Amino acid sequence: MPCASIPASSTSAQLTRRRITRNLVTIGELYHELTHSLSSARTSRGVVERVRERGTPGIPLNGRAVEVRDRVRGVLASWAAVVREGRGVPAPTRNTVALLAFLSHHSGWLAGHEAAEDLVAETDDLVKTAWGVLSGHTDRRMVVGPCVRPGCRGTLVAHLGTASSGGAAITCTVERGHTWTPELWHTLHETPRRAGRGTAGLTAQDIAAGWRIASGTVYWLANTHGWRRRKSGRQVYYDRDDVLATMRTRTAAAGAAP
Repeated sequence: MPCASIPASSTSAQLTRRRITRNLVTIGELYHELTHSLSSARTSRGVVERVRERGTPGIPLNGRAVEVRDRVRGVLASWAAVVREGRGVPAPTRNTVALLAFLSHHSGWLAGHEAAEDLVAETDDLVKTAWGVLSGHTDRRMVVGPCVRPGCRGTLVAHLGTASSGGAAITCTVERGHTWTPELWHTLHETPRRAGRGTAGLTAQDIAAGWRIASGTVYWLANTHGWRRRKSGRQVYYDRDDVLATMRTRTAAAGAAP
């Protein structure tokens, strides 16, 4: 008797689940290594970088490793919130080991989620960034997407440099005048829409890049605030006005916080 063929969608979900699980395991191992690297940082010139922990004078810390560890926790927590909202289950505390175990347990469900590819891409990036810190060769550039200024054919690139290298900014590869500093990044999607994009709305990737938040946080916000959405093929577009209303409220709340 011939074997029954496995549906392509099932095979794809299995592959996605394996990729998610593999990345989570790797992130756990790299996070452990980052913890051990906290007090032994060297810059590309071989000079030890010393960053003193607030309130604990005299303890040298690898500032970049601290930053990446915080980012890992933030990204994992945002995806745990997606699972919590989608499955109605309690999420673990903001502890990296617990978050990794939680997401691994729900990897099958996540593999079938509309945001599965975003989760894979985001965890891929965490792995790449962590390796960069541990090897001392961190990639400090990130392509954001096409320039939002009407008629411009350039590409926006985020430069995540330090103050000594000119600071962080999003710049256009064609027109240097098209530049946004970090405090203005959230306005990138408030500029006039480009021809042909019309009422397409904003993708999760647009929102994550424009407001510098994890993709998991985007889906959590969409569910929490009931953003209107429409699908075009496999791509989901969120209503631009709904997104901007939520983000303006978040920005105002952050500015009012002590």
